Amino acid sequence: LMVITMAALAVAAQTPPVTAIDGVGHIIGGSPVAPGTYPFMGVPDPFSCGSSLIHSDILLSAGHCAGVFQGNDIYLGGIRQNGTDALDTVRCVQELRHPSYDDSNADYDFLLVRTC
Repeated sequence: LMVITMAALAVAAQTPPVTAIDGVGHIIGGSPVAPGTYPFMGVPDPFSCGSSLIHSDILLSAGHCAGVFQGNDIYLGGIRQNGTDALDTVRCVQELRHPSYDDSNADYDFLLVRTC
């Protein structure tokens, strides 16, 4: 689990930072990207949380997102939340939240999502 987490953090470190988000959810200082620019990014259908592909069949997301992936399609590499431009679509078969996750704080807020 530690190796997978470290790999996800290394991938995340390669993503350019967003400078700010305004009060209505618009990104300020960002720039448009083409579909497929970030093929490791995944979103479940229906959209509610993001994830990063850290292995051929494992995604990393936030522990507080448990339940939103289970049994749902996950769109990879697209820039639209509806998946119409996704490079690939996979299905969640198992969610594994960190055993020390506590929803009263942000400690251990990790979730592994296995796909098929």
